[in-house]
Amino acid sequence: MLVLYFQKFSTMKIFLFGLTYFIFVGAVGIELIPIWVLSILMSLVIPASSGSKIIQLQKIIASQDSGQVSLLTWAIALFTATGRTVTTIIGTQDIQLLANYSLAALLNLCMVIAIVVYSKGKKKIS
Repeated sequence: MLVLYFQKFSTMKIFLFGLTYFIFVGAVGIELIPIWVLSILMSLVIPASSGSKIIQLQKIIASQDSGQVSLLTWAIALFTATGRTVTTIIGTQDIQLLANYSLAALLNLCMVIAIVVYSKGKKKIS
């Protein structure tokens, strides 16, 4: 709640967002929204999540400097996406989810490799 306070969100905006969220979740729960709408929304996740990773990867390669990008954060994201890929293969075998998690794992692997290759040696403060 402090984040919302310091971002100067009004109480009315927070209330309307929460209300919209719960109405949508409720509509999905009682099946007022058809399942094909959710399939379309799931398909839109792949380009949205991949796009930001590709842009960031392209920036790192072009500048040949990983800058302030955290290797640990991307390694955790890699392991998470890999784990989700494995559980999707074992559990549901859903092609859309498998494509999403596999692509995320591949891009996270590329980010980890780029961070390792282009990371500058840390200077010690004496």
